[in-house]
Amino acid sequence: MLKRQIVALAALILAARGAVAQTPLDSLGDPLPSRAVARLGTLRFKQGPCDLANDVGLAVFSPDGKKIASTERGGKFRVLRDAATGKELYRWTFPAPTSPRHLAFSPDGTALAVSKGRDILLWDVATGKELRTLRGHTDRVVHFVYTDGGKILVSAGSEGTVRWWDVANGKLQRSWRPAAGGSKDTAEGRPYLHRALLAPNGKALLLAWIDGEGPALLSAILYDLASGKESWRTSFKTSSVEFAFAPDGRRLVVHALFEDLQLRDTATGRHLASAPLADWPGERLREALGFSPDGGTVAVASEGDDAALWHLDDTTKLHAIACPRPQTRRPWLHCLAFAPDGKTLLLCRGNTLQLADVATGRERLGWDGHRGPVDHLAFSPDGKQLLTAATNGSHDPEEVLTWDTATW
Repeated sequence: MLKRQIVALAALILAARGAVAQTPLDSLGDPLPSRAVARLGTLRFKQGPCDLANDVGLAVFSPDGKKIASTERGGKFRVLRDAATGKELYRWTFPAPTSPRHLAFSPDGTALAVSKGRDILLWDVATGKELRTLRGHTDRVVHFVYTDGGKILVSAGSEGTVRWWDVANGKLQRSWRPAAGGSKDTAEGRPYLHRALLAPNGKALLLAWIDGEGPALLSAILYDLASGKESWRTSFKTSSVEFAFAPDGRRLVVHALFEDLQLRDTATGRHLASAPLADWPGERLREALGFSPDGGTVAVASEGDDAALWHLDDTTKLHAIACPRPQTRRPWLHCLAFAPDGKTLLLCRGNTLQLADVATGRERLGWDGHRGPVDHLAFSPDGKQLLTAATNGSHDPEEVLTWDTATW
């Protein structure tokens, strides 16, 4: 009797293993939902279904360029994927969503730091497990950088405080807070911190304060963190201003709404060059700015949802990137990042990530299928073809695809 029970149990285990082994996969080897027989298109390089909740908020390459970490805007989850194939490796979810402001790999690529409200979470890239949490800021963490070969993490909070953390044990080493830099009080009685940005080498801090009413709506102040002293300041007539440091921290690119793109010296604030936007179709730029790893090129995003390159050896013009925009209901380009080798540019549009060849502007990994939601579908009379269409919010289909039902 016992022998029969053992044999029956072994049969059940083998049957279960066979069921797991027979889980249907799509053409790229990704598992299909229950009862599905095929997937038309792919989920790779997509955060999730095409709705606002899954729009990419931030994205960054690992130091070796083999992985991409990204977040969605609401802060519900983080995704780690293979940069070559787009295959999802890990997905971290959080019970209490908080819009992330920054994420960064450690210099050796073994850990990923992600801001979550007032905290910074450190994750093990190999296992997907949380290593530790850095707590101490009294308001949202907006930026941080690794220094000293990854041993120290320097963070800036929206309360205007800079903190230095020992990465190995998570202990706070020291903190520093400059005086508020606004020249006028806001309705709340004090200037409002609009941006806090640390130089990649951890030696400089840029604080941008909203001053309230008056001709100067925003004041930008650069601090030397070694001395704690103010290096320079400037003001803008708009509160829509974006900044990005060069990889070596020696230069800074600045873009204010309706003004030319500017290159400044970090130490002195001296104006080095400008890119006139009047002759460029994407006259107004969006918030996305990024330097190439060698510091020789700046990537920018325009209001027309196109990307362009500003080569600093010829600062007189911008060079548009011809990477096609995916047909989605929200194609705006709100995030970009260079790969470590400088040959690939990551573009984030809605819930989709694109990889563009910097030299040609072409998409490196194009997939069959719609990028946005499918609104209509119909089989041919003989059943041999399936037609799918995406309207992207318009009355007429903007994208129609035909699928062979025998080979899908």
